[in-house]
Amino acid sequence: MSMPNRLLCVASSKHLLLIIPCHALCLIRPVQALISLTFTLQGDNAIILAVTPANADLATSDALHLARQVDPAGDRTIGVLTKLDIMDPGTDAREILDGSAVRLKHGWIGVVNRGQKDILQAVDMESARNKELQFFKANPRYADLKNVGMNFLSGKLSNHLIGAIRRQLPAIQNQINTGIAGLEKELSSMGGPPVTSRGGMVHLILSLCRQFEEAFGKAVDGGKGGGEQILRVFEERLGQNIQQLQFKKILDPSNVKRIVEEADGYQPHLIAPEMGYRRLLQECLVLFKGPADTAVGEVHHVLRSIVASTINSEDCKNLQQYTSLKREIVTTASASLDSMKEDARKMVLTMVDMERSYLTADVFRDIISQNGATDGVEQPNLLRTLSGRRIGEIPERGDPGQQHLQMISAHVSAYITHVRTQLKQTIPKAIVHCLVMQAKKQLLDKLHAEVADKEDLPLKRMLCEDDSTMKRREQCQTRVQLLRKAAEEISSVSF
Repeated sequence: MSMPNRLLCVASSKHLLLIIPCHALCLIRPVQALISLTFTLQGDNAIILAVTPANADLATSDALHLARQVDPAGDRTIGVLTKLDIMDPGTDAREILDGSAVRLKHGWIGVVNRGQKDILQAVDMESARNKELQFFKANPRYADLKNVGMNFLSGKLSNHLIGAIRRQLPAIQNQINTGIAGLEKELSSMGGPPVTSRGGMVHLILSLCRQFEEAFGKAVDGGKGGGEQILRVFEERLGQNIQQLQFKKILDPSNVKRIVEEADGYQPHLIAPEMGYRRLLQECLVLFKGPADTAVGEVHHVLRSIVASTINSEDCKNLQQYTSLKREIVTTASASLDSMKEDARKMVLTMVDMERSYLTADVFRDIISQNGATDGVEQPNLLRTLSGRRIGEIPERGDPGQQHLQMISAHVSAYITHVRTQLKQTIPKAIVHCLVMQAKKQLLDKLHAEVADKEDLPLKRMLCEDDSTMKRREQCQTRVQLLRKAAEEISSVSF
């Protein structure tokens, strides 16, 4: 990329703009160009490169002036200094590049581009970059700077572009979801009735539903893609999420001191700060709600994936010709899973609330009684802190007041370890009971009841379709699949 003094480069798309304003807006129509450029730069997604030659006065830089007009906070502006290799002898741009002068929020980047002679001699970009690198390494004023060179500039721009893309993802996801909802609504209104008896239609629909339920249960109890994924949530993801909980902030001695003093009020505790203990425990215990809720969501996601794969599996091949019925099954199964998810969510959150509502005194008494109970002998029943230490192994540091706070922190940590062990065992049980088992037993119960009460016409629509409807349904389904694929791709994006 070459950046002559008066070159204006604009690369734009629907969502992102990369603007490189020139140093001097001396174009054919300067007023019109300035108005147009200012309007373009005002977009929140525009990344502004304020390109200025190092041998010019930054105080009069049109690039900086315009950038500050449209981006006064400097959130979207990156400064670029060019022509560092042709500055007057005895001068350099060190103070600008290291942020000592003319500061920008995202700093300045120094580059050395091909000159006119290099361009005429057809010097390739790789050679130009190597020459640029040698220039900075050879100059003692720039040798220790990292923010120099086109490679650094491209990396910086990549990070900014990633940030801009990340900000747009929720809006794109919402647009896709809206499109999916609209197409699914259109699909649900389609259908062409065949001529058949009501009893026969009811029997066929219920038989196909049973085939799906059996295939779904088989997939849930199976390995790869089914039960294996659920087990991974319990044995890996849940433990990892619990392990990442920020108990250290709560159990930091300074925070322990604050909570204990607030709990004591105007009368300090005499022996043990019970109210302080309780507040610390409750603040720690509430953190378990996050991993518990996440585990429910992840298992729910696995079950939804099993529904999606089962409906198109070989076990459900008899369903494939009845697109409307397939849609009804998926819709009912999804609604049932959503309802069961809420039941499971309430259950696991209630379990955490139960731990917060009633602290087990016997466990805490055991913790207190084990202070100093090491004696060099390994005792398997000793409770340990979150770090794996026994209570008696906590080092005594600082004055007596500090040691007292460390002891309180260790006691609370040991109790949380006890609860953590319990919840890692009981949360999966609650999720299986409220979500997995219920899904195997009652996934399509609502559809069964509805089919039994339906009249002939709705039943015919579930089982048949004419050519025009089939064609339109296929078009809609294709679009839905593409949108869902896009939604999955967006959901899988990580930066």
